[in-house]
Amino acid sequence: IISLFFAVSIRQQQWAPSSYFQTNWKFFIPVFFVWIIINYINGLYDLDDSLKGKKLIRRSFETGFISLIVGMLFFYLMPKTNFAPKTILLLTIIIGYNAITFWRIFFNTFAKLEKLQTNVLYVGYCDEIKEIIELTEKNPAKGYKTAAIIDLDKKLKTKNLGIDIYTELNKIRPVVSTK
Repeated sequence: IISLFFAVSIRQQQWAPSSYFQTNWKFFIPVFFVWIIINYINGLYDLDDSLKGKKLIRRSFETGFISLIVGMLFFYLMPKTNFAPKTILLLTIIIGYNAITFWRIFFNTFAKLEKLQTNVLYVGYCDEIKEIIELTEKNPAKGYKTAAIIDLDKKLKTKNLGIDIYTELNKIRPVVSTK
């Protein structure tokens, strides 16, 4: 919606008059709904940390191209009207998908900051906990960081995980109060 406003403003070479924006808005509503589905199918709404760098740029470009084709088909097949937003469609795609790409780069950069991470204390240790720890280490943009493990049964054989491991309850105060 914001990209449509900027596209109309660029096309008009001034801030978009509300009447002109509303005219465009009416025609773009169905296209936006289809684009949301296309974005979802192509994974642009996933918070998966693997979508970054060249892969993110490629995926955004591909999705934008598909959205452009769908938009062109929609406006070409639309019943006869005097509305043919070729330039506005292209500008909306360029502005919108660049905004999505820059937002993802920004999000992936700042979500990994340690101050924004939520510390997690695991009570007990089993294969499922090991798997969750590995997932959170591989995907820091999810926002979780393992603070410590309480292993009263002493199932954890190694202490070389880079994580505090407590085998007695009376020693967990530091991890609970400071992290």
